[in-house]
Amino acid sequence: MKILSRIPSCTYSQSHTPKARTVKDVLSQLPSRTVLTENSITSIPSSLKLKYDLINGIDTQPFTVLETLFKISNRPDWRQHLKPQEMTYFLGKLITFQISQMVYYTYSRTFESPSINKIYNSARFVKSSIRTIYGNIINLKSIYGNQSRINQKVHELSIKDYENLIVLEYGNNKLDLVDKWLHRFETVYGKEKLTLEMWDIKLKMNGGDPRYWNDYKDKKSMKRDHKVSRSYYKLRSYQEIINEYVHSGGQIQKLLQPLIYCCGFHNDTSKILNIANNYKMDSQINKAIIISLAYNNKFKQIQQILKPTTSEFTSSDWSQVFKYVERHSRVNTSSLLDSYIQQNPLIKDYEDLKTRPEFQHYQATYATQKYYRESMFKILLTQYLSTGEYSLGVYRHIRKFLKYNGTSSQYNQVLTNILTHIQKRSKSFDRKQLHSNGLNVNLYDNILNDWINQIEHKSILIKNWALDSSHERRLMETFKEEEEKDTFLDLF
Repeated sequence: MKILSRIPSCTYSQSHTPKARTVKDVLSQLPSRTVLTENSITSIPSSLKLKYDLINGIDTQPFTVLETLFKISNRPDWRQHLKPQEMTYFLGKLITFQISQMVYYTYSRTFESPSINKIYNSARFVKSSIRTIYGNIINLKSIYGNQSRINQKVHELSIKDYENLIVLEYGNNKLDLVDKWLHRFETVYGKEKLTLEMWDIKLKMNGGDPRYWNDYKDKKSMKRDHKVSRSYYKLRSYQEIINEYVHSGGQIQKLLQPLIYCCGFHNDTSKILNIANNYKMDSQINKAIIISLAYNNKFKQIQQILKPTTSEFTSSDWSQVFKYVERHSRVNTSSLLDSYIQQNPLIKDYEDLKTRPEFQHYQATYATQKYYRESMFKILLTQYLSTGEYSLGVYRHIRKFLKYNGTSSQYNQVLTNILTHIQKRSKSFDRKQLHSNGLNVNLYDNILNDWINQIEHKSILIKNWALDSSHERRLMETFKEEEEKDTFLDLF
């Protein structure tokens, strides 16, 4: 009897939304939207009715609010309809919405969502519109044009306005623009007026955000490239930033997470351990410690300080932890050999190393690295499975562990969990869930293929774990062809 008799499938056609050049162009493309015309710009409701509509719509109808704010900002007398602090508040809410779109776009791109283009175009439109609105209220055609100086006489940007723009650009990975706004802010208000959010972003820009960490792209090299990716920005000393923060009266506990990431990025692991021993821990701090130590291959230290707060991790937290531990615990024999050759240029290659006294140390180092990778995976997998949670992203990272270090028991656990999830989703007719279920089936198939490749009695495993008869037939044919090919090559 097969495990699953029928897996629902669904095909999708991706819609390619044409790129709009202006706010008016995009608004005209939105469904059930009124095209912005010169006449409609003047049709603004009374002040109380306007504020009531904005408050009620900001969380449920962000595009309607965006259109209204755009209309208001085009008028020289816009302050008669909204106070500057009210405009700032609504723009801040829209910035939060825009960044959530970017996060969702990144998620959708990872999981091949059919609506990925629509999400991206929508996020870009909102970002461009917010910039335009800020340009309107300070009388500049573009806040990044030739008129780089803010006209303070027209509308003095408040501290919260600066924070809004800094958060917007940081959420869209524009570190050079973030740096520009920080510089403008410090020129107008001074460093002592920087908000906690600004200090947080300052640290994140200088190593305190793992998104900007470059990984080992060259497998033969263990060197890290500390240049910040995707932006023209020169790194500053995080020690200098944290000293300025403390001097301004800030408390270290409030910036502990980005500080730990900075320490990890700059290889200051002793400071990470000092923080772990002297500050109050929570799930986010614990996650930062694990990721930062993993980035520096300090797996022994991770095991020593691993806290039970991992039970409070979200799916996103677990995905990041598995990602960094898996990536930086890989046992790369080529890079390990290169490190020995660098220490002793007389060593020519692996065969030469085997004849030298260093070979015993090489074997011990290799065995230690392999042990920590396997033990870390065992601990994390046990803790994750005990939560009862299911995340496709997490299981994709788990697959990378299994492929090189998985045991039969671990394969059994993982495939059983994925299968249970597939069976639950099979009863749903929701389009998004069906698409996600197809990705789960693909993941199940890939992990099963990895397991089959590692054992001798393939046919027994296929019969026990195939989803249905057609799946079993396809697996049998695939591995039969591979065995015949291997036999032919052996004979040849």
